Amino acid sequence: MSSSFKGKDLFGSGPHRFATEPIGSQLLPTIRLGAGPIPGTTWIGPLEEAVVVRGRLVAPTDAALQELIAAIAEELADPSSTGSLADHAGHEWKNMSFVLFTPADRTDRARLVSLAYTARFLKFLLPPPGGS
Repeated sequence: MSSSFKGKDLFGSGPHRFATEPIGSQLLPTIRLGAGPIPGTTWIGPLEEAVVVRGRLVAPTDAALQELIAAIAEELADPSSTGSLADHAGHEWKNMSFVLFTPADRTDRARLVSLAYTARFLKFLLPPPGGS
């Protein structure tokens, strides 16, 4: 079973792993202007569900690597559309938006060309402006 986002195998060219970010509540220290801080915490709301994919894109040539990156860039549309994100173990996160792709600072070249990356997906609590 391969991983996918909206049915597309964006990360399957090389090794990759999925991790969920913390779940819970957004909190801020309680503050008061003028009279100094008040001890305590203010509850803001629930955290958005987030999944991070870390891995390596692998291709036979620099041009082929750029094609993999271009396919990923196509999914980073503004506004972000939602879809299902699935890992290679069969776990599925529905209504996720692909919000960030961070390539490593270098491309590795040997028999194959590869690039490490981090990709971030969010399930927005409220739809983004103009998004679905």
